[in-house]
Amino acid sequence: MRLPVGMGMLQPMTGRRAHVGEIELLAVHDAWAGRRIGTALLAAMIDLADNWLNLRRLTLSVLADNVTALKLYQSFGFVTEGVKRADVFRAGRFADAAVMARMRV
Repeated sequence: MRLPVGMGMLQPMTGRRAHVGEIELLAVHDAWAGRRIGTALLAAMIDLADNWLNLRRLTLSVLADNVTALKLYQSFGFVTEGVKRADVFRAGRFADAAVMARMRV
């Protein structure tokens, strides 16, 4: 049996926000980390957003201390627009989340 090693979820908005998509999930199984699977998933979602859904703006939230993920998103042109303080409760503590976006011109 083959199991997925990663997954991504891109949600296009509607109405006056139809030009916006939100990356709601990008996850890679720990056993497959460091094999550029996250890079491939993100590239596929950006291709879908740019070339098939005609989205101009992509947004996402990521834990502010997840340096690996921050570097990945920055390498695809995402910039930090703000921080949601104490956004997630993890391992007995609150953690901040960075809000990031990428604009296609």
